[in-house]
Amino acid sequence: MVQARVSIAGHADIVTDNKGHFFIEGLKPGVYELAIEAQGYEKTVRTIELQIGKTSSLTVGLVVKLPTAQLRGLVRSYAGDALFATISIVPGTLELQTNETGAFETDIEPGVYDVSIKCEGYLKQTRRIKVEEGGVTILNIDMRKGARTRSKHGQN
Repeated sequence: MVQARVSIAGHADIVTDNKGHFFIEGLKPGVYELAIEAQGYEKTVRTIELQIGKTSSLTVGLVVKLPTAQLRGLVRSYAGDALFATISIVPGTLELQTNETGAFETDIEPGVYDVSIKCEGYLKQTRRIKVEEGGVTILNIDMRKGARTRSKHGQN
């Protein structure tokens, strides 16, 4: 894993190279616990025994970190038609687009969020949601058509 952090408590804290390799010099013979961490992966701890005059190698497979929660839903008109909409989630800068069926889905950390839904020709809506750890929060939105605006010449 490129750019994984490898640490041995009190002895080393390094980052793997562009091939996922690392090399630690100067350790005395003995048993050590290596902790390997990389963004998007679960922390992995392995034990290695070092012996005098020998180079030790260790191959470690990291497990992809699963999302702790998810937000999903549908955006439709009051008539039930699927809508292409933009969903903005605050705090953060996450912005999603619905698909052709009006559906959206994203992995998200547990917490409280303000979700804004915008769709051309419809009034913007904002909803406050609470996303629970290990759960799926469903947010289905029925959009109301926006008021027509008049042009300078009084035409709709």
